[in-house]
Amino acid sequence: MKLISKTQITLALLGSTALMSQVAIAAELDEIVVTATKRSVNIQSVPISVTAITSEQLDDFEISAIKDLAVLTPGLQMAQRSSTWTPYIRGIGTQETAAGTEAGVSTYIDGVYLSSPWGASLAFNNIERVEVLKGPQGTLFGRNATGGLVHIITRDPQQETLVKGKVGYGNYDTAIAQLYATTGLSENLSADIAINYRKQSKGFGTNVTTGERLDGDKDFGIRSKFLFEKGDVRLTLAGDYSKHDSAQGDNRALRPGSITPIIPGVLEFGALPGFQDVQLDTNPLSQTENFGGSLTFELARNNFDFKSISAYREARNDSLFDNDGIPIPLVSVLANVDVDTFTQEVQLTSNSNERLHWIVGAFYMKDDNGYSEPRGLNIYGGAFAPAGIGGQGLIHRVATNSISAYGELAYDLSDATTLTGGLRYTRDKKTLSGVTDIYAADESLIATIPTPEVSEVWSEPTWRLVLSHEIDDNRMVYASYNRGFRSGAYNTVSITGVPVDPEIADAFEVGFKSDLLDNRLRFNTAAYYTDYSGLQIAVTRGINTLLLNAGSAKIYGLEVEGQFAATDDLTLVFGLNLMNTEYSEFAAQVGCTDQVGGITIGIVCDPQGNELQRAPATTFNLGFNYEKTVSFGTIGASANYYFSDEFFWEFDNRVKEDSYGVLNGRISWRNKNDSYGISAYARNLTDTEYASFFVAQASLNDQFTAAPPRTYGIELNFNF
Repeated sequence: MKLISKTQITLALLGSTALMSQVAIAAELDEIVVTATKRSVNIQSVPISVTAITSEQLDDFEISAIKDLAVLTPGLQMAQRSSTWTPYIRGIGTQETAAGTEAGVSTYIDGVYLSSPWGASLAFNNIERVEVLKGPQGTLFGRNATGGLVHIITRDPQQETLVKGKVGYGNYDTAIAQLYATTGLSENLSADIAINYRKQSKGFGTNVTTGERLDGDKDFGIRSKFLFEKGDVRLTLAGDYSKHDSAQGDNRALRPGSITPIIPGVLEFGALPGFQDVQLDTNPLSQTENFGGSLTFELARNNFDFKSISAYREARNDSLFDNDGIPIPLVSVLANVDVDTFTQEVQLTSNSNERLHWIVGAFYMKDDNGYSEPRGLNIYGGAFAPAGIGGQGLIHRVATNSISAYGELAYDLSDATTLTGGLRYTRDKKTLSGVTDIYAADESLIATIPTPEVSEVWSEPTWRLVLSHEIDDNRMVYASYNRGFRSGAYNTVSITGVPVDPEIADAFEVGFKSDLLDNRLRFNTAAYYTDYSGLQIAVTRGINTLLLNAGSAKIYGLEVEGQFAATDDLTLVFGLNLMNTEYSEFAAQVGCTDQVGGITIGIVCDPQGNELQRAPATTFNLGFNYEKTVSFGTIGASANYYFSDEFFWEFDNRVKEDSYGVLNGRISWRNKNDSYGISAYARNLTDTEYASFFVAQASLNDQFTAAPPRTYGIELNFNF
């Protein structure tokens, strides 16, 4: 794989910034307000490890979707599975996206929980900021936030009329267009609309079987808010729709040495012309649609604030993918996922200046999550099919009813010291039902086998305890203990009827936050230790993936994050995560894989002592943003380098991803009154080759999906 030296990149960035740092006078860093504690608070006053990325930083560092957040977030990694992106924070996450499986890292948008990863592939347009909370958030957020959570906050409508947007064109025949508009409709009512369009007409590689270029990527999204404000009442109605057509996450190529030799006429991996090329019997297709709406009611009183968030969301995905990664119709899958979710949350928050601050609330979720393969699972089809069998179809659903209540108290022991305690109690009920259809070779139905309906109830308390101390107005320290839990689950692809029990995380953290050098340097650091029990692991059995409770794991690490306003025009950003992970206990008879004669086979192993999946020992980012006002407008330049140390794709630690680095950059110009401008961007400037997804399929082969190569383009911006 192509790599660029970490030292070269670091020296290049520091050298370029040093040349631009001749101006001695520097501005202060802006205050960032976050809602990590469900209150609007300065990020430097929150005793939580949290990264906040502002709308300006999203533009400056070319972060256009949730998948790009890792380049500015220490401890965060993103994994691509099919058309979804799933986050890992501090070594915790999941690549399993089957119905009813919930992530170890939660995703929220404007306080609304997204229950399915199919609903989290969001393009960024009207974003105010993104908050990434690290470690278990078991009290105020609670649901499935054992690793942490990603919270996307969109802009609110304004009374003042504003229209802004951009159009652009890039390589691989990529066209983009974005529009955001807001205005007042009356004295108390304002509205906005955000539209996003992106079409990549050419795929990154070629299917050498057909000689055709792979399909590209197409995004369309629209989102709107209506905001009513009068006196103490604030009412927000929001709705959104998005459609994503892409198969890039299913363009699977064989890993070197994993080719199945018993099938003649299949090229060895090394014979493929390029890293992005594949050899499939059919080009994969994937279409995802999301629809949602929410109503937020807020009422301010003398001593407390009341808030209610009611939301309904739908997610649909239809996929056709070649599951074997070879040009013979051996294993292909036509799969459908549909998710319907209703959530309701209410909360009361104190707003007085007393020493005791409190928040209480309740949360309810009703989720119906379905997975089906209508005649879609062509296992060893064609000449390899068992006599008389043409495939099977699955229709399975998981219904979830969840209710929880929570409360948190913060007491000021002194003007500088605060003790915070929180408790949440959650009750989940999940029900599995469905059928399996068996088809003949002529696609006629042979038999329908019902899945007996089964249910399971899980009830878990989670809590939070924090002691924080403000050394002075610009420095604070804290120590915290948090317990989080990830809900139990049923496997809907490999039906066993046996539930997977909840995952429990106990996390201990000490942190230091500071604004130094007259608020020019923001330096935050945290040391953490997490003990996981009942760890849910995605295990490949045959061609399917299922969850198992694997045992226990221990994680400890150190995180550093900050910004430095070197001059009025130049700001540096930096982040570092050092982490050690280990499976301290592991259940016997697990489904590990090995290579025998070029075939991936399932074996029994003991992964105790292995590193966790997607848990690199070192990740860091280093970047700068430079803006200078000149006689003909404002010129800008920004760059960011992200480095990931080597890591293992699976719990058996057999397949390792080498260390890699990704460099992104942008240059821009805006006219004097900021009404229009032009910019040029490049992502993965050094064309580093690395994988964004890997799967080992017992009795078949190892496959990976290549991450995007170097992309670049120009954009025209307008603002009036």
